[in-house]
Amino acid sequence: MSVLREHVQHLAALQRRYELLREALRQGEREAVELYRHVHAEGYQELQELEAAINEAREYIEDMALAGMVATGETEPAPGIKVRRRERLEYKERDAVRWAYDVARVSGTEPADLLQLRKRAAEKLMRAHRPPFVQFVPEYQVTYASNLHEVYGIE
Repeated sequence: MSVLREHVQHLAALQRRYELLREALRQGEREAVELYRHVHAEGYQELQELEAAINEAREYIEDMALAGMVATGETEPAPGIKVRRRERLEYKERDAVRWAYDVARVSGTEPADLLQLRKRAAEKLMRAHRPPFVQFVPEYQVTYASNLHEVYGIE
């Protein structure tokens, strides 16, 4: 047998051992995870129930916070809760391209910078200049303090 062939055979044996050991370890991992989940099934069930309760509580809080914001203008209806107003821009791309060329002509900016390459920058300019072809749709988002439990003294 040639020296090269011996080395290739040795490599093949090493690779096969590697594959078998890796698969055995992965199988052991899967079994360990399955066993862990079985042993802690009640905890996982409680997590699902808590997640559902959290989502339900958030929906209720968001509905109340948004209704309060609309009625009173209050943007901080409770400690740790804020209502943010944002604007979504709706416009036809054709109108935006025309506008970008007009702005570019006046400002010496490249129209591509205003639209395709830098949509965020173009929309920032649209917010500042409020062109008539853009519809500014208000959207409200309720945000929660990341340390809500501390805000309310819950350990």
